[in-house]
Amino acid sequence: PRRAAVSSFGISGTNAHVILEGFVADATPVSGADLPVVPVVATAAGEAALAGQLARLRGHHAGDAAWTMAHRALLPHRAVV
Repeated sequence: PRRAAVSSFGISGTNAHVILEGFVADATPVSGADLPVVPVVATAAGEAALAGQLARLRGHHAGDAAWTMAHRALLPHRAVV
């Protein structure tokens, strides 16, 4: 596919980067269910809270859990399963 990249470096220190890729009409979409391994990042304020977070994740679709957990705040205690 065709790709283009743009970078912008601001005077105040703000940097922005984007990569654009052309649309491929015959590409087959891949869902999270098709991936063999999906890392899930769990984060919590304490060890007990982290253990509770991991227990609550059991039984959920790994792709959905990974997407949700990727948007949480990064707290001091972390685990990747």
